[in-house]
This record gives sequence, C-alpha cells and structure tokens, in this order.
Amino acid sequence: MDLSALEELLTELRHVRTDHQAIEAKRAGQALPDTTHETLSAFANTDGGGLLLLGVDEASGAFDVTGVDNAQQIQSDLQSKCVLMDPPLRATIDLIQHPDGIVVAAVVPPVPRGQRPCHLAKDAVETSSYIRVGDGDQKLTGAEVAQMLANRTNYDHSAAPAPEGSEIDPHLVAAFAAQVRTTNPAKYDDMPDDLLLRQFGATTEAGHPTYAGLLTLGTLPQLRCAAARITYRRLPRRTDPPGTRYAGKHLEGTIGELLDDTLAALESDLDTVQVERRGQLYDELDTPREALREVISNALVHRSLTESQRETSILVEVTDEAVVITSPGNLHVSADTATLGLAPMAGVRNLSLVRQSEQVRTPSGARVSEHQTSGIASADRLCHETGTMPVLFIDKPVSFQAILLRGSIDTTRATNTLDSAGLPANPRHARLLAVLLRLDELRELAISGLASITFDARLAARALAPCNPEDAAAELRMLEDAGTLRRTRTRLAAAWAPAQPTTSGTTNGHSTDPHAPPELPTPDQAAPPQPVPDQKAKKGPGRPRSHRVPEVLAAIAAAPGGELSPKGIAEAMNLSSPTSRAKWIRAAEEAGLIASTVENPFNPHTTYKLTFQGRKVHEAEQRKTRN
Repeated sequence: MDLSALEELLTELRHVRTDHQAIEAKRAGQALPDTTHETLSAFANTDGGGLLLLGVDEASGAFDVTGVDNAQQIQSDLQSKCVLMDPPLRATIDLIQHPDGIVVAAVVPPVPRGQRPCHLAKDAVETSSYIRVGDGDQKLTGAEVAQMLANRTNYDHSAAPAPEGSEIDPHLVAAFAAQVRTTNPAKYDDMPDDLLLRQFGATTEAGHPTYAGLLTLGTLPQLRCAAARITYRRLPRRTDPPGTRYAGKHLEGTIGELLDDTLAALESDLDTVQVERRGQLYDELDTPREALREVISNALVHRSLTESQRETSILVEVTDEAVVITSPGNLHVSADTATLGLAPMAGVRNLSLVRQSEQVRTPSGARVSEHQTSGIASADRLCHETGTMPVLFIDKPVSFQAILLRGSIDTTRATNTLDSAGLPANPRHARLLAVLLRLDELRELAISGLASITFDARLAARALAPCNPEDAAAELRMLEDAGTLRRTRTRLAAAWAPAQPTTSGTTNGHSTDPHAPPELPTPDQAAPPQPVPDQKAKKGPGRPRSHRVPEVLAAIAAAPGGELSPKGIAEAMNLSSPTSRAKWIRAAEEAGLIASTVENPFNPHTTYKLTFQGRKVHEAEQRKTRN
C-alpha cells in the first residue's frame, strides 16, 4: 500500500465513520495494542483476510492519522506477533510516510479453511480464537471451534456407523443396486448387494448401516437421526394481522423423500408467475423450481455430519421476501463462497453420501444430485433466465445459509440510470445494476448478515451466468467509467457500489427522514472531514453516523430478557421512520455491538441482543453518564 491508496481508503472510512469487516484501525502510538492478536486471529479466520492500520485513530469516525512513534519497532513486533500465531501468519507489512505521521499497514491473509481456527499459539485454541463480525473481533464459541477443528481432517463423517437399531430398507437397496449396475454393468453386474453397499459406503465392513446408508436407504431414518428431518416454516406475511403465527412442520424420511416433500411444500407456499425464457412463456414459481431443487439437494448432501452437528436439522423458512435454507456446519474446506457456481469444488465433505446421492432416486424418480459439480452454476443460469436474483450465500462458523429472493428484480430504475448516463440499452448492464441496487436496498433495510456479501466481479459473473469473472469485471469497469457505479475502497479486493446511495425514503436522491444519518458523497466529491461535534449537541447533519447507537444499546439492555424487536427499539428511541430505525440498527450491528437472535435475516420476529463488545460499550457509556 502507498500513500495514495491510504488516502483513498481513509476518505471512504470517514464517509462511513466506522471500521469495516475487512479493516481495523488502531491508534498504536508507542506500542502494539494488547488486542492485536485478536484482530490477527479474526482476520485469519475470515474469508478474504483483512487490513490492520496502526497509527490511525478511529475515534468518532474521524480516522485521523496520528502516526506511530517507533515505526520499525512496531513493524518488528507485529511480525513477531504474526509468527506467534498458530498457524503462523505471513502478513505483508508496509510503512507509509503520511504528512501527519508514519502508518503501519499490514495485509493479513486468510488461513486456509483446513487450518482454522488460527489462534495465539501459547494459549488454548478454545480461548484465543476469534472471527470478524462487522468492525469487531468476536471470540469463537466452543461449538464454532469444534466445527473448525473437525474441518481440519478429511474424515468422511457420513461413513461413520449409524446409531444402534438403524436398518436398511431392502426395497430401496434393490432399486439402488439396479441403478448402480445400469450405470456401470462391467464393474457391478456380478457384485453381491452386500459388497456393493460396502463399496459405496452405505454399510461398514461388519454390515452395519453408516449415516450415509441410513439417510439414503434407511428404514424410518428419522427415528435414529435428526439429519433425516427438515424443519419447515412459513413465516407471517406482511398482510397478516400482528401476532399471526404459522405452525411449523417436520418433514421426515430419506433424503430422496425430504427433497420431494420440501419442494412440494414450497410449491404450495410460493406464487406462480409467468416468465419468458428463450422467447417462450412459462408458468414458474416466483423462485425458480430447479434453483430451489439444487440448493435443497446441496443442503441435504453437503451439510455437516460431525458428532456435534448430527442432531441438528436443516431449516427451510419462507417469507414474503425470500426462501432461506440454513444447513448445519459451515462451508466445506474445499469450497469458497466467492467461487461457488464459478468453479467445481475440489473436494466434498460427505464422500459416501455424495456417491450414493448420485445414484439414489427420489420417490418422484429424479436423482437426488443431478449436477454434482455444477449445481450452483445451473441455478444461476436459471435465475438469470427468469430475471431473479442469483442465490446469495452467508457462511458462518457453524451454519451455512442459501438465500433465494422471491420475484423478478425490477430493472426500471437501472435502465433509467443507464439512459441518463447516455449508455445504449444493454440488458446485461441493466441486470448488473439492478442486482446491485437490490442488494444495496437490503443492506439499507438492515437485513442481518447481508453486509458480508460483496458485489465484486465474481458475484457479477454469477448474476450474468454463464459468464466468467474477467468478462464481468470488464463490464463493471465500463459502468464505472460511465459514472453509474463507483469502486469501493473498504474491501481488499475490487468491489462496486451504486454511484448514488440507495435510500428507501428519498426524494430526488435526498433523504426525507429528519433522523437519518447524512448521505455520503462519492469519493471524488468528498470534502475534508469536519470536526466531530460534542456528543450532547442537538441532532444535525454534522453528527457522526454512530451518534444514536448508544441509545440502541440502552434500549436493548433495558428490555426484559435483554432482547428487543426493531419496533421496540424504535419506540424506545422515539423514532417514527422505519428508514431511520433500520439505519441505527444496522450501524450498531455492523459495529459488532448487537446481534440478531435468529438465523434467518428475513424473519419478521427478529429480535436483537447485545454482544459481549456491545455490553462493554454500553457499560462504558453508563459510567460516562454517571460521571
């Protein structure tokens, strides 16, 4: 990093007035901060890594360069701290001569998934492992550490012996064996069924069913294993009266039965629309059937079956906005959320289960896994053809979410923006801009978890599937040159945002909400940072973005049980505008001070609680008020 890049980065950080998922700024005048190892661990355990800036004061969002007193010593100490991590980190450390002092900039690479969690070697892994959440470093829980440690091995947990009493259905075995022999008669025609089952990992050497065999060919597998159940919920509609609840249901059976039954449940809960594909009109669900099928199949086959996750079911939830599938266990070590749908996975989590799912048929006659190495790519192509959003993924330490937004995206605003920029009509450009605007709207509504999704060339390629990231990047740069997109600096890799901020309560691009934080100019329009007003001053356009976050924390802390809904937060803060409410909740969540109590970011019953860091900040605010 050089001075020019640092200045651009600081300008954007001053716009948002907070650290970032991939950036941490610390004053560090005379020595390394005591918490440096926490940030190193958090960046190393987070896809994409991060940038540590020493000699930059984040206080009140000003990001003033204060410099470090002994740059070479701090650089040396930081290198030593990286070596003391397990596994050791190879950070790229630059000393940048800024007019206001020397800044130490360290790019911390992510540790490969198979080597996580990275932690301070002298301390126990359970107590010194962190992950990046918003702009904060949060300690991993015991369950999260256990899942990461399990990912370090190539052990096939689906090949482990199933619980005592598990049985294989002879009729399913006969159908399975016939299918296998049809696929490869030379190898399997003369092989006895019991040996064939062992060859595919459906039974152990002793003939006892494995978890894979139980889930694909078992007799009433749900009696022995929670992985043979899916929890299905239809959450309240926007038009439902307050307090409406729908009864959830548990779908049970083999993975073939689960796949068919889940799709049938979705057929009844989703709307049917007419879409045009390749010049023909088709009746289609508002989320494409085959995209749903691929994502649910992936969840069934690639979920974690480690000892700590076997008794957790897959969760499928339907809201007015989306279908959200939550799988136990994070993404497998051989995959990366950034490349899903763009490259075949180098390896798989449950090899035995995967091999069987390629042969097993559902009751409706379809294979469980139709496109084992290209399922997400197939789903992306279908989403492109039907005008819907590509599948969005959120990877967490102990769960993995696939989000399919319902309905086609409106390209009207995108088309008008392109027309205003003097660009010729181009459906690919309109789709790129429409996808980005939709993603930005969701962030503006404080939809939990979506802040981690980066609109980069890889996501753009998936939106234009079939497409490759290189071609997508060229189209993004074309839109950037035309002034419809701007490149953001708060990511280590190139990413793009709308040239004009997306706000849900605007008139001619200007916020109509008197409580909203100030709209942010694009980097080339940026003015020098203004002095930060006294926190007790009246609200106004010069107030820092976080000035009402302490009120969010106080409202949640005072609530019964320490949990509060967005509506409750708004009432406690005397906010009448949903836009304003969403902005302050989002600011607190992105700062890692509050966390949603539910997995599904679209759940209308979401409540928020304080994180460990949020409790510390709230307690500090209380002490300051008393003094």
